[in-house]
Formats: sequence, structure tokens, C-alpha cells
Amino acid sequence: MKAPPRTQTPRRAFHAVNAANFLVLTATGLLIQFPDWRASLLGGYGTLLSSAHRWCSVAFGVLPLALLLWLGPWLWRDAWKRASRRSGRAIRRGNLLVAVVGGAALTLSGAILWWDPPGAPRALFDVSLFIHRVLTYVGLAVLVAHLIWIRRLIWARLRSAMVWSPASGRKAAAPAVMEGTTAGGDPC
Repeated sequence: MKAPPRTQTPRRAFHAVNAANFLVLTATGLLIQFPDWRASLLGGYGTLLSSAHRWCSVAFGVLPLALLLWLGPWLWRDAWKRASRRSGRAIRRGNLLVAVVGGAALTLSGAILWWDPPGAPRALFDVSLFIHRVLTYVGLAVLVAHLIWIRRLIWARLRSAMVWSPASGRKAAAPAVMEGTTAGGDPC
């Protein structure tokens, strides 16, 4: 079987769809969890909020599985290769681990909450609810860290692309002391 072409488009498209799904799930989940927010923002509960949360969660669980079935080991190798780059290795690997394990745990705990299997012990529902809530807050923390990391990367790229940098500005603004020295370091 031939390996898929190495382009950034499928990976970025998957990331964008998964990020949009995560944001919708987080927003609707927090509104379901906090009825006061829901009442002040939406004026009530409504089944649309619950349905949006449930069906976005189906997409959140099915999309990565479909992508793994389609691209298989190449996707994982590419993701691990990107996570193993020298700069930011620990952050990238942690991000990958949290995304895979956290996404699977959120999907599983959410499925248990949605279906609430008859005859299952009540403790299973309670543990799933606890795990789901904890992972929601972990996901929010990872989202904030992710946005901070992206801001740092964008700012670093902008600084490197700028023609004027603080170092070149200091050199241009300083009097010609450096050029006016002899080999021994004494001014002429």
C-alpha cells in the first residue's frame, strides 16, 4: 500500500475541525453544567443545546477513528515525528498524549453519560461524570496553554521576519565608536 502524500492540508484540516468541535463541546458542556450561565445567556435550557453537545461529541469521537482507518500508521508516525523535534519536544509530546488519551477518555465517559446503560451501577455514572468534568477543565487548561504557545510562535516568526530588530537598531543608533577603534581596542 502506498503511503499518502505528505502535505500539511489534511493534518491542518483535521486540526481545525477537531478544534472547532472541541470549542463547541466545551461551550455547550459548560452551559449544560452551569444552569445560571445558561439562563442568563440563553434564557433557558432547550433541547438544541443538548442535541448540539451530543452530536458534536459523536463527530469528536468518530472523526479521529475515521482518519486513523484512512491514513493508519502514517498519520501516527508523522504526528510522533513532529512531536519529536528538538525544540519544544516535551510540549509537543505532551500535547499529543493529552489529545489522544484525553479525547478517548472524554468520548468514553460522555458515551456512558449519554446512554446511561440500564442495570449499570450508579457508581459508573457518577465516576463517568467526575472524569468528564475533570477532563473538561484539563482540556480548557491545555487550550489556554496551546493558545499561549501559538502566540509565542507567531510573535517569534514576526520578529525574525522584521527588517529592524533591537540589535540592528542599537547598532544603527550608536555612534561610530565600534568602527573608530584600532585593532588594539583604543579609539583613534
